[in-house]
Amino acid sequence: MVPGSPQRVGVVGYGRLALPFSAGQSLVSRLLAQGSELGLELVFVWNRDPGRMAGSVPPALQLRDLTALEERHPDLVVEVAHPNIIHESGVQILRHANLLVSLLTPQLILFCVGCILPYRSDLCLGLPSLPSKVGSPSALADQTTEQRLMEASNHWGHTVFVARGALWGSEDIRRLDEAGGLQSLRVTMATHPDGFRLEGSLAAAHSSGPRTVLYEGPVRGLCPLAPRNSNTMAAAALAAPSLGFDGVIGVLVADLSLTDMHVVDVELNGPPGPTGRRFNVHTHRENPAQPGAVTGSATVTAFWHSLLGAVRPSKGPLAFAAASSPPDLGSTSADKSSPPLPLLSPRLLSGAEEGMSQAPEARPSPPSVYHERQRLELCAVHALNNVLQQRLFSQEAADEICKRLAPDSRLNPHRSLLGTGNYDVNVIMAALQGLGLAAVWWDRRRPLCQLALPKVLGLILNLPSPVSLGLLSLPLRRRHWVALRQVNGIYYNLDSKLRAPEALGDEDGVRAFLAAALAQGLCEVLLVVTKEVEEAGCWLHTS
Repeated sequence: MVPGSPQRVGVVGYGRLALPFSAGQSLVSRLLAQGSELGLELVFVWNRDPGRMAGSVPPALQLRDLTALEERHPDLVVEVAHPNIIHESGVQILRHANLLVSLLTPQLILFCVGCILPYRSDLCLGLPSLPSKVGSPSALADQTTEQRLMEASNHWGHTVFVARGALWGSEDIRRLDEAGGLQSLRVTMATHPDGFRLEGSLAAAHSSGPRTVLYEGPVRGLCPLAPRNSNTMAAAALAAPSLGFDGVIGVLVADLSLTDMHVVDVELNGPPGPTGRRFNVHTHRENPAQPGAVTGSATVTAFWHSLLGAVRPSKGPLAFAAASSPPDLGSTSADKSSPPLPLLSPRLLSGAEEGMSQAPEARPSPPSVYHERQRLELCAVHALNNVLQQRLFSQEAADEICKRLAPDSRLNPHRSLLGTGNYDVNVIMAALQGLGLAAVWWDRRRPLCQLALPKVLGLILNLPSPVSLGLLSLPLRRRHWVALRQVNGIYYNLDSKLRAPEALGDEDGVRAFLAAALAQGLCEVLLVVTKEVEEAGCWLHTS
């Protein structure tokens, strides 16, 4: 996109929800009416049935062949169709633009949430360049789709955004989850039976009374059965990666009394406190809707604000597009201005060496340093996220990697038998490889002056860790993963057992830290580098 020029937006999906509106129709109408004053230009509209665009979409904007979207040069493609569109064409879209997924496709959300990789809260997947918005987060619950989108995002440098839609309090859920204070999350969506678009085994489900529970269980199982009705639940799974699609519980309820609204209840609990009582939050949202409509009117409005959030500069591959509700929906000014939260920084894979060893000329305020604190035996997960400076991995994601590494093992050799973490080096290497990165073992016999730090994204150390019971030190030996990373010219020790990041200083400071650690004799050092740096061997000064 040329600086200063309008952001070019394409819309995929014009709607069968005409009752009397659809998300696609509403979006196109707003872009045509308000786009120019907001710096947005509608460049195409595609619908599986082109006849639905007749008379309402200018012929010049009608795209008949989705594979020809490159000719329209979009910066952002907004998906407000069926999740199948993401399965079929998501990779093609990411080749040319960023993708914004509406909350009409919950199955997709999975990859953000739990298994992956580059992401933050509004869900952003991939490297940042051009934008693409996913309206159907449920599509992300399909692991094959997730993997293909992730690879395309990383390869082409584009981002996937996921709209929050009807999920209230997504940022609070995310923050609580990051702090280790979330133990359970349950999302219940209730509406009239005519408002459901069910598939598979739920397609023949019938209400047995005034209020019938059609499904209750993990969100992953619900997404393929109710792809148009499970996006809020999928968004919750993305916002709480420690639980993910398998841990967040979704409940779908048919209620004959709810003829003109969708009701969403979100209940979360934290772990027991010192008194045995738990932190608990229960929100109840009533979203007005036309009879038989899949999407509530407030959700469509919120999605428009998610689009506006997605066209702001992105910093990551997977992010929640900040949805700000209009004043009459009870939003605050903070809601309206909050930008999308990127999941993976686009620069992660492209510029590890750009000025990493040079301190900035001026530093008016302390740099923002991402630092996860220790939980359970998840130091490997914390080290990965700390070295990448974003929450890209969860315990669920690490467990999935363990299963892939040893699919036939009853007792997985790559993690603790107790299920509390304690992941080995193979998990760390596989996780980095999934992002297009590599872990290079540093030979302790080499002098540290040969370490080309400007070529290194970060370092992960494996150190001996004492084991204690209260004040009593036990004669046991454990290992602990620690991340070192440069941020704004300063290297930091991001040990998850520290209360806050520890500044090490410049290159001399980090070399001194490494020398002291290696002198213990039981320290191993992994260099986190791009594939290109690994293949060229330029992480090492040979002269």
